[in-house]
Amino acid sequence: TLEAAAFAANTEVVRKLLASGADVHARDSWGRTALHSAAMANHLEIVNLLLAAGAKADVPDKVGDVPLHLASRHPARMPVVERLLKAAPAMVNHQNELGHTPLLVAVDHKWADGVARLLAHGADATKQDLNGKSILEWAPNAKIRALLEHRPSATPREKSASKRAPKTAPKRTAAPKPSKKSTKFERPATRSRR
Repeated sequence: TLEAAAFAANTEVVRKLLASGADVHARDSWGRTALHSAAMANHLEIVNLLLAAGAKADVPDKVGDVPLHLASRHPARMPVVERLLKAAPAMVNHQNELGHTPLLVAVDHKWADGVARLLAHGADATKQDLNGKSILEWAPNAKIRALLEHRPSATPREKSASKRAPKTAPKRTAAPKPSKKSTKFERPATRSRR
């Protein structure tokens, strides 16, 4: 099938099936199209072939995932994410049956560059899942939290500079030396509070 060939990243078979009139909208048992499969397989050439043949990037599978959800799971898939965003820009905020957007998927997979790219394409960081948990609450680390809050996070250069900065220890003052006249500890005189 076209879905299987796309998932296997078999470009030659995909070309032959498309040339013989295979249905680009056909779905597997999960309700996924060949475009879903190509997005999961991270195969940009097949994604382009399917889109050129009329595949739609806004078709959800049985759980409501569009191909962009599947591409947003891994850093190696950035070119596929970019292509799917170009093909169906409105899908950047599409929520599946759990209320997860592609942005939440990237956050959950700790993919900071993907988070930044989706935000740059208009992803809404205020969306909540079906349990009322915000995307910000899903943020696994400070860098992703900063991206979601539109705050600058420390750049690698700033981080390395702070690591190289000399750390100064508090200065220690020497304890007073006992006088040679007396080894007995004497209390300082105190004032009377009357």
